[in-house]
Amino acid sequence: MTFDDEGVKAKLAVQQSGSLILQGDAGYSQKHPSLDIASYYYSAPFLKVKGRLELDGQTYYVTGNGWYDREWSSKGLSSTQLGWDWFSMRLDDGSALMVYQIREKNKRPYYFGSRSWPNGHTEQLLSDQIRLSPVSFTTHDGKNYPLSWYIEVPSHELKLKVDVVRKEQWLPFVFSYWEGPIRITGSHSGQGFMELTGY
Repeated sequence: MTFDDEGVKAKLAVQQSGSLILQGDAGYSQKHPSLDIASYYYSAPFLKVKGRLELDGQTYYVTGNGWYDREWSSKGLSSTQLGWDWFSMRLDDGSALMVYQIREKNKRPYYFGSRSWPNGHTEQLLSDQIRLSPVSFTTHDGKNYPLSWYIEVPSHELKLKVDVVRKEQWLPFVFSYWEGPIRITGSHSGQGFMELTGY
């Protein structure tokens, strides 16, 4: 994989080191149990990455983990759904955790997730198994964004604290996002990625 944009260059080799994961029901991912809203969604959470970055005239040789998602649908959220908070995490026991909530107007959010292992074993996490709680907020353009979270999955003995690596990850498109890397502490440690919309 290569790119060259605005003084930043990269040449990375990406190798799959675990199974592809079909999220939801064999890749069919509902966004609400009683609404006609869904997507097709698969993940490659077990990737090894190594290569070279060039930034401001300096060359850096890098290695690490990668996560690739692919999701597509015929329509977006319903008029009663405000946005989503999505997390992908590689934990120190070798597993991959994906959880999200879709926030509802005047209703409890809809939660979903999965925990996967490199051998392909995956356990789906249903709405009543997941607890997401914002810890602290940051104000940007007059809006409050939750950039620190607690995530609990009691059935898997997971009690995690999520903090962003850097706050300045705003993507001011027509459909604006906060999107960027996170660090995980608590019952497990790890690294991951967070996406926030609809604030």
